[in-house]
Amino acid sequence: MNLIIIAVSDTDSVAVFSTGWKVITVACAPLMGVATAVVSVSGASFGARAFEKAETALTYSIKLGLLIEAGITLLIFALAPQIAAVFTRAETATHIAGDLEVFLRIVSIYLPTVGFGMLSSCIFQGAGKGMDALTATILRTIITPLFATIFAFTLNMGIKGIWWGLVAGNGISCVIIFSWVKIFLRDIVITEKTAIITVESIA
Repeated sequence: MNLIIIAVSDTDSVAVFSTGWKVITVACAPLMGVATAVVSVSGASFGARAFEKAETALTYSIKLGLLIEAGITLLIFALAPQIAAVFTRAETATHIAGDLEVFLRIVSIYLPTVGFGMLSSCIFQGAGKGMDALTATILRTIITPLFATIFAFTLNMGIKGIWWGLVAGNGISCVIIFSWVKIFLRDIVITEKTAIITVESIA
């Protein structure tokens, strides 16, 4: 991502990105706790072949994550000047305060969608589908820089295009991963019900 930023702007924008991304990472911390619980609950559900419970765990956790991150997004958006001021107290950093404020207000918009990707990946982990979870992570890693590049260069939006690309790329990849997991759960539930019906008909 730094290479894309340098191609569009300068090292000040890299500083804005690295500093702002720390704030975004901290904002995602509550979801990490929820994610740990989802792995445990879904793992137990898959072990007991209670697949509907895994789906319930996913739905509940995503609703919870959505509420938490929506609240955090509102806080970051409202307090962006104060947050930026905390990280730009040094005389050499004061000039990036405005840019950091813009970054925080733009990129925080994607926070409510994070749970759709992160918590969905946890279902794969709970199901023992490590490669699927890895693929989901790689997918997000590929899509996000792609959108940042498109917004910055193809749409000529400059550095703000990269920030909006982060929002679009992360949001879209999270929706794709969520849809993938929903299909996975639907198929496994159908397979289980078919197997039960087959056994009962034989008996």
